Amino acid sequence: MAKIRIVTDSTADIPPGMLEEVTIVPLKVHFGEKTYLDGITIQAEEFYEQLAKAKALPTTSQPSPQEFVNAYRQVKEEAGEEVQILSFHLSSALSGTFQSAKLAQDMLSEEIDITVIDTKKASYGIGMLVAEVQEAVKSGKSKEECIALAEQMSVNIGTFFMVDTLEYLQKGGRIGRASALLGSLLNIKPILGLNEQGEVYPLDKVRGSKKALKRIIQAIHEFS
Repeated sequence: MAKIRIVTDSTADIPPGMLEEVTIVPLKVHFGEKTYLDGITIQAEEFYEQLAKAKALPTTSQPSPQEFVNAYRQVKEEAGEEVQILSFHLSSALSGTFQSAKLAQDMLSEEIDITVIDTKKASYGIGMLVAEVQEAVKSGKSKEECIALAEQMSVNIGTFFMVDTLEYLQKGGRIGRASALLGSLLNIKPILGLNEQGEVYPLDKVRGSKKALKRIIQAIHEFS
């Protein structure tokens, strides 16, 4: 019987050591001419420290198809026998990561059984999904059952978040300087979410962090 192995990317924000059997392919973070591997050569704390000092906003880039090919081949080698790979990734509406993984799947179609899934989620929304599927794998569920579970979880997981400062929206050109200044003076906190297609949409704008958190909790209750 083929072994099932799970691959995801670093945007899943899975805490180190939590899912040791899951292979995580890192995205790249670019600060000027310096490039880091997310979660490997730069951690979240270091990222925010550099962000506060950076004159220009950092950029990110998805893993290349070849990097996914290398990861998939390594997973097969470590499995030591026939393997089925389930590869879960950041919403395709937010990144080209899913497309890179799909290209790698096509390149290895005659070599490895790979299923690449667009979770339509971000951050630990992906991590939660991966953790549940990993438990299903451990309990002996089939590939088809694991895929069905992932698809159901994608529907059932809601993602909502608050933008604590307007500084980086202004630096990134998403809002004007005047809007950023006025919003900061009024302590405006934009609340965003991910829709069914995995796209970011504006949910609300409130004044103050406490009200923003209450609004997010309300959105969670409405979603569930």
